[in-house]
Amino acid sequence: MGSGALILMDSRESARREFFPDYKSHRKSRHNQNPEKAEAIRSFKELLHEDPSLRKVEATGLEADDLVAIFITEGYDLPVRGRDKDLLAIPGIQLSDNGGDITLHHYSHKLQKRLAPLIKTPDDVLFSLVLLGDSSDDIPRLLPPRAMDLGAQLLSLKNPWPTALKLFGEKLLTNLYLAVLPGPFCYDPQPTPQEAYDLVSTGQWPPRGVLRKDVKEQLEELEARHVISR
Repeated sequence: MGSGALILMDSRESARREFFPDYKSHRKSRHNQNPEKAEAIRSFKELLHEDPSLRKVEATGLEADDLVAIFITEGYDLPVRGRDKDLLAIPGIQLSDNGGDITLHHYSHKLQKRLAPLIKTPDDVLFSLVLLGDSSDDIPRLLPPRAMDLGAQLLSLKNPWPTALKLFGEKLLTNLYLAVLPGPFCYDPQPTPQEAYDLVSTGQWPPRGVLRKDVKEQLEELEARHVISR
């Protein structure tokens, strides 16, 4: 990859919020509580958007996490560093351990001790995120704190998804649709929640060869400019 950073940016629009209106809904009130900080963040993002000298990737409705996941799952040689636990759920992720901010070890030990020894792969991280929800993104929790033994039993299964679907039904499909990376919103045609579940539960996520045209064109342009390579 050429020298310098490649900036992957959240879209101003959110496909996840269109699908699930409560997604990250609490953040607006948090910004209202600290308007100066919110304005500083907004201004910084605008500078990034408007600066033509920066190498940026952005796609309508997608988050930076989706873009990181696309680069990884499409086989690009792109070092990844970050502090976002969601990155740990990307199939094939290889994270820099320089600083140790995000590793499976650190993520698992933030969970209840009953689950910690069972978190060994990105699939385990995704399953735990779907079960436990994510308060930072307003993804609802499915497994009550008093039922962590059930969570451990599920994670101990070779394939926990079918049993979890029987227990939680449509709520599981919704959480999975919001949490899986790259998100279903990256593809054309866009998988339904049931189709996404079918692929994830059989180890076939992400879909191959069906990236959205606008995303694919950006990747091809970056390759042509030798900014990225496989």
